Amino acid sequence: MNELPADRGLTLAPMLQRAGRVIESEIRGPSMGATLPDGARIRISCRVDGNYQPGTVIVFVIPAGLVGHRVVAVTRGRGGQAIFFTRGDATVVCDGPVELARVLGEVTERFDGLGWSPLPACVVMGPGRRLSATVILSLIRLAASVNISASARISGFLLRVAHRQRVGAYSPGSR
Repeated sequence: MNELPADRGLTLAPMLQRAGRVIESEIRGPSMGATLPDGARIRISCRVDGNYQPGTVIVFVIPAGLVGHRVVAVTRGRGGQAIFFTRGDATVVCDGPVELARVLGEVTERFDGLGWSPLPACVVMGPGRRLSATVILSLIRLAASVNISASARISGFLLRVAHRQRVGAYSPGSR
């Protein structure tokens, strides 16, 4: 979505959240499909509460910058901290687990050329893609229940394989 060094993103995120800022950014890449196409302008509501439910599009920090993807599942890690599982609307492979500390905020609006409007609901996948996405999410969640790092590595591997096979996966940071 945006080129921002991870250490800088992790430093800026808490300040923006505490200030309750709304910032604008531009989407880069195809992972959100028609919901947020490449080049789309978005508004991000930076907030610290972390109450992001499935269906919400969040922005989070990765080593290559920022990513905006839809929450597909939420679980609690050790200590009760929320862990989010996200996926681009145009993908079947979910991202690795996203800890709350890496979340900048929620995408609340997009610019449609005429004005700002709320995000549309997630595009419904066909039965084959939906089954694949469900199986992959279940695998990533199971791995996360054992070891968060292993889950992230498995997700990264699956994203790279799917990207090479062009099965609807987009690896953040590769364009």
